[in-house]
Amino acid sequence: MLNRTKSGLMIVGLFCTHVNAQSQSLELEAVSVSKNVYSVTSPFYGRPTVENKGWNSNSHFIVTTQGVLVFDTGSSEHIGNAIIAAVKRVTEQPIRWVVNSHSHADHWLGNAAFAKLGAELISTSLSAETMKSDGSVDVKAFFNMTKGATGESTLAIPTSTSPYFW
Repeated sequence: MLNRTKSGLMIVGLFCTHVNAQSQSLELEAVSVSKNVYSVTSPFYGRPTVENKGWNSNSHFIVTTQGVLVFDTGSSEHIGNAIIAAVKRVTEQPIRWVVNSHSHADHWLGNAAFAKLGAELISTSLSAETMKSDGSVDVKAFFNMTKGATGESTLAIPTSTSPYFW
């Protein structure tokens, strides 16, 4: 009986550890690269994993007198929220604009966190079309690759588009 109890407690402990690992906050650091320009650089390279929580791309932001422009939002809403927290540790200026460099999921699935702030989401027309058609598949893929560590991201497709950036 004692062995079954120990086994049961170990299984519960492993389950709780797994749930805790997924729900832990992710604290990202913004590094100044020049006056009012910052980078949030991932130490991870390669595919999204449980260990990197899907964080395998870099984001950057510029602080202006009118607000903050963010370049790329990460591979999940969870990471987007962590980028927002990193920006807020640097400035009180509101995040007004987000530019998505392209349609690879690790650069834009964090958009929903920024959309909730009212930020304008900007990309090329082709990127926005690809995001719209592939986004739900990308969310599922990142969720599966990270065994749920990225969470369930909501899609937020850029509405300000151009055939190209100037």
